Amino acid sequence: MSANLTINNGQAEMFSGNNIIPWHRQGTVVEGLLTAAEAIEAAHLDWEVEKVPLYYGESKAEYPKMVCVRRTDNNVPLSITNNTYTLIQNKEAFGFFDEIIGSGQAVYDTAGSLKNGAVVWLQASVPGNLFVKSRPDDTVEKRILFITSHNREFALTAMITPIRVCCANTLNAAIGNHTNKFKAYHRTNYKTKISEAKRVLNLTNAYYEELQTLINKLDTISLRQEDAVEFLVDLFDKDTEDLNTKQVTINHLFHSGKGNRGKTAWDMFNGVTEYLDHYTQYKRTKSRVDSTKVSNDHFANILFGSAANLKQKALNLLLN
Repeated sequence: MSANLTINNGQAEMFSGNNIIPWHRQGTVVEGLLTAAEAIEAAHLDWEVEKVPLYYGESKAEYPKMVCVRRTDNNVPLSITNNTYTLIQNKEAFGFFDEIIGSGQAVYDTAGSLKNGAVVWLQASVPGNLFVKSRPDDTVEKRILFITSHNREFALTAMITPIRVCCANTLNAAIGNHTNKFKAYHRTNYKTKISEAKRVLNLTNAYYEELQTLINKLDTISLRQEDAVEFLVDLFDKDTEDLNTKQVTINHLFHSGKGNRGKTAWDMFNGVTEYLDHYTQYKRTKSRVDSTKVSNDHFANILFGSAANLKQKALNLLLN
């Protein structure tokens, strides 16, 4: 994700709380946690977007029904979309997210933007950690990630995102009957979705309680090497692109990845997540604004795309 971190006038658009040094040592480091209002300033996200006409041809005729969404502080274009698209400013989005979890609380530990500001995120810290019963130093921190975008890539999204501390793996997955995300699309009535978002996030504690049970269960499931090989064959069913390399790498991470011992389903699940989060290069896609530019969709894939789907499949296989 760090490769796409926005740099504007030499300043990285990101803050990191609790005195934690952010990606590539870029961004503002602060003590403790911040409120949403403080976060948007610390991360240098207090800019706005606007819709401007598109023109074509020698006559410079205005393109019908389409507009360009651009930043007002530096005029950088972020997307091309239809003229009915509802703009939601960063401050409005942060206010929406803040109202979901309790207005004005200092609970946010990071915020920032990617792709010149096209994607903006805010992350909240949830009190308490999870841990593996047999090895209490193997901890998982509780997080809620909020995302919005100005290029139609993301709706207003709230997502429960556990993070394994020793390797910074994102363990996002739906568990049992618990969904781990909520979305509200960029429409004029988006604020009416606050009650639904609150309902989803009120289940956060229940989600994490079930996740704690699941972690301990995975740690009690022994996985022999022959079991690991069979699992990797099932995981990449019908996948032929660099299949052997993927299997060899994950098997290595199962044994020697950060915090892993090559013994249990918990080690294997984290071998898969470490591979997908830190070892995989995802397909590069053309920009909607400038077809000569491409972007790495690492962020989207880990949270919602192919990587997220493969994590869910890995979890389901290991539990069954």
